[in-house]
Amino acid sequence: VEAGNFDEALKVCNGALRAHATGSVRDAEVMTVLVWYHVAVRIMKRVVDLMRQQADPGAQAVDAAGVSQSKRVGTHYATALTSIPLRPEHWARAVRAAVDYNVAIRNYGVGARGIEMIRRKAQEDPSAVRAVDITALERTYAQCSSNRFANAYPQPSMSVCFHTLNFIGPASVTLKCSVCPAIFLAAAGYNRTQRCPCCHLGVLM
Repeated sequence: VEAGNFDEALKVCNGALRAHATGSVRDAEVMTVLVWYHVAVRIMKRVVDLMRQQADPGAQAVDAAGVSQSKRVGTHYATALTSIPLRPEHWARAVRAAVDYNVAIRNYGVGARGIEMIRRKAQEDPSAVRAVDITALERTYAQCSSNRFANAYPQPSMSVCFHTLNFIGPASVTLKCSVCPAIFLAAAGYNRTQRCPCCHLGVLM
């Protein structure tokens, strides 16, 4: 993950989850971490791909504010990533990146909430955010405050389908695994009582 080799990270997660499902020893905590990282790595890859697209000025149209669709959607995914329980150092980097992305598209309210999350984590576990420049974040927070915490592009959701990565809205019909944290949009094509494609142990409900 640190090297940005997302495809290899996904292979490791998939292999570990299948080995866990077929092994004689089951560890719910390890399985849960693997499932979360499996979707997190896919989101990271999606963010990187979208931000690369927006870096090409001729690749797509931009709105009146000069923001491309890929930059906006990439920012929304980066923000959703911050709700996943990653290792502290990975989570801190994810939040820091989401803050920068949101402020860049004038999502000052969302950016400020990310900074507030870092503040709370710094009080609870200072070592978790040691790689974060808190002073720089406070300057960014002041910028958000001066812009009245307005959001030009409100976050659609903090939850995504573990299959399609589409955002899950409040009215979405979903299926959840009986064992792991995986959740799927009904439109993804899965059925109730089907074996969970993530942990390979639970059933969808």
